[in-house]
Amino acid sequence: MKKQSITHSPQSTQSVETTKFNIDKRPLSIWTIVGFGFFLRLLIDTGGQLFYPFVPVFAAGLGVSAVMVGRLISIQSLIGLVAPIFGNLADQHGYRPFMRLGLGAVGIGMIIFASSPSLLIAIIGSMILGIGFSLFTPNLLAYLSANLPAERRSRGMGAVELSWGLAGIVGITPLGFAIARWGWRPPLIGLGIILILASFIPAFFPKTKQLNATSKTAVSQNQTSRWNQLKNFLDLGENKASAWAAIMGTAFISFASSHLLSSYGQWLFVDYGLGSDGLGRIAGIIGLGGFTAILLISTFGDRIGPLLGSKIGAFGGIFAFSLLPLINLSLTWLVVGLFVLYFFYQFTIVNAIILTSVQIPAQRGKMMTLGWALDTIMISLANITGPTAFAQFGPWGLAIPSGLTLFVLWLILLRFGGSGPRAEMETV
Repeated sequence: MKKQSITHSPQSTQSVETTKFNIDKRPLSIWTIVGFGFFLRLLIDTGGQLFYPFVPVFAAGLGVSAVMVGRLISIQSLIGLVAPIFGNLADQHGYRPFMRLGLGAVGIGMIIFASSPSLLIAIIGSMILGIGFSLFTPNLLAYLSANLPAERRSRGMGAVELSWGLAGIVGITPLGFAIARWGWRPPLIGLGIILILASFIPAFFPKTKQLNATSKTAVSQNQTSRWNQLKNFLDLGENKASAWAAIMGTAFISFASSHLLSSYGQWLFVDYGLGSDGLGRIAGIIGLGGFTAILLISTFGDRIGPLLGSKIGAFGGIFAFSLLPLINLSLTWLVVGLFVLYFFYQFTIVNAIILTSVQIPAQRGKMMTLGWALDTIMISLANITGPTAFAQFGPWGLAIPSGLTLFVLWLILLRFGGSGPRAEMETV
C-alpha cells in the first residue's frame, strides 16, 4: 500500500498509511471512523431537522405562533457564532473533546427543550442545542478532512453526509408517528438520552496530530492586540478569495434552504391539513432527495470535484427553489417539487462543505467553524424571514428570495471559486 510522509512538528516525522491509523499496534481503518461518524451525524441531524416539519406541533405545544417558533429556531442557530472560537482551539488541541461536548450538549438541550413548561425554558434549551450543534458537526468534518486520503475525501465525507438525507427517513418519520401517539415531549427526551450516551463514542477515535502552522499562528496572535488577533483570524492568506467563496457557498445555500424549509411544515399544514404523522412521512420522502444527492457525491464526487459540483447544484437549485409554487397543484406535485429541491440543496451544500475543508489544510478547524458561524447567521436570518414571508405572501414569499440567493451564489462561484492548494494532499 502506498504511504505518504506526514510532518506533524519540527521534532517528529512519521510515515502512516493513508487509510489506517494505529492505536496500541492495533490497526483501525479510517472507514470504521467514517461509519461511526455517519451514526453520530444521523443522531445529530435528526435532532436538527425535527424543528422544521413539526413547527405547528411545537407551536401548539408551547402555546405560541408558528412565527414565534421560527424565532426560537433562529436563536438556536445564532448561538453557532461561537463555533470559530472552538474551531481555533480544536486546531490546537484536537477535535475529539469538542465532538464529545457537542453531542452531550445537544442531548441536554433536547431534554430541556422537551421538558420546558414555558417559552423561557424552551429558549434556554434551544440555546444549549445551538452550542452543541456548533461544537460537533464542524469539528467532525474537520477531523475527517484531516485524516481521509485526498483522493477519497469526497467519498468519505459524502458517506457521512448521507446521514442528512437518511435522517428524514429513519429519524424524522418514526418521530412523527411517535409524536402522534405519545405527544412531542417523550420522543424528544428519548432522543436526548441517546445523544448523551453517544457522546462517549468519539473518545475511542484516534488522535489527529495537529499541524505546526496552527500553533505558531496561535502564539503570534497572543502577542498582538485583540483587533489584530481578529484580523489575523479572518486573514485566510493567499488563497483567501477562493476560501471565502467556499465559505459563502455553504452560507448562501443555508439561507436559501432555511428560508423555504423553515415554513414547509406550516405550508403543508395550512394548505393540506397534515398532522404530525403525515408531516413525518413527507419529511422521509423529501429526505430521499437529499440521500440521492449525497449518494451521488459519495460515488462520483471525487471525479466531478467539489467546485464543479457546487456550481451544478447552485444552478439547478435556482429553478428548483424559484418554481416550486407553480407545481403547488396537489399534495403529490408539491412533494415531488420538494424532493427535487432537497436534492439540489444537498448536492450543493455537501460539495461546498468539502470545498471549504480543502482550502487551508493547516487550519481546517478554523475554516469549517468560520463557515459554520456564517451559516448560523444566514440560517438565523432565514428562520425569521421565512415564516414572516409565508405569513405575508404565501409560497411565493418563500420561493423567490431562495432562488435569487442561489443565483448570487452561482455568480460568486463562477468568479472566485477555486479547488484549494495542491499541497493539501500531503497533509493529515
